[in-house]
Amino acid sequence: MAVTKKDLYAAYAKHTKEGLDDLHEPGSDPDCAVCDEINLISLQLEGHPDATSAVQLDMVEVPVQKAIPTVWEVEEDDGTVSIIRTVTHRQEHSVLARGKQRRKIGTSEARRLGIAIEGTKVITLDQAIKRMGRAGGTIATWGEIELAKGTALRKPSQPDQYVQFDGGNLAAIQKIAEPANAHFTKKHDKVQVDAYAGSKQPSFSLEVGDILIRLATGRLLALSQTDFEALYDYDSQIGWTLAD
Repeated sequence: MAVTKKDLYAAYAKHTKEGLDDLHEPGSDPDCAVCDEINLISLQLEGHPDATSAVQLDMVEVPVQKAIPTVWEVEEDDGTVSIIRTVTHRQEHSVLARGKQRRKIGTSEARRLGIAIEGTKVITLDQAIKRMGRAGGTIATWGEIELAKGTALRKPSQPDQYVQFDGGNLAAIQKIAEPANAHFTKKHDKVQVDAYAGSKQPSFSLEVGDILIRLATGRLLALSQTDFEALYDYDSQIGWTLAD
């Protein structure tokens, strides 16, 4: 009966289950019956279907195949989910043998997948892989992480632009909001600032008296006058003031 990769994965799992991984690498001990089984199945899968005994392991030259470094998401038997990098066939077989659910993580996903490091700092999976060099092993585990905490002060010398919506100054709002589209709502009592392509800028509306802020980064915010005065030291504007 022909063997399959499932037979090989089962042999690796058996090696792990019997605690042999702590003693030696799977397939490396000539006196280990499970290693013998792993090597025999490997021979048959690699083009030696007549290999039936440990004696032949010394008689047959096993083809050398270089493994391609691969990154996997694996749900293990205890329910933990890990991201693991394999760089050898042995590592790959071991990972696939013990994972209940698994998938490969491609290069494009690795460039944008965030990994928490050193408590509050986040790097991409791609950056974490580069830190490993040529090594394989567990890169990250899934679970609760502690969010960044602390206080933050705005950097100096980065003034923000602002304009207050007075009910009729749509042109001034539009000038600061570009390239976002700003327009009156149907009732003409608010200004809608739309999201635009290529930006994570959300849509929002301004009521009369609200302040439109354009941060130094270009991002747009809407603040009430109370919040604006609490956060900013600002210059005066020319405009109408209600008479007493």
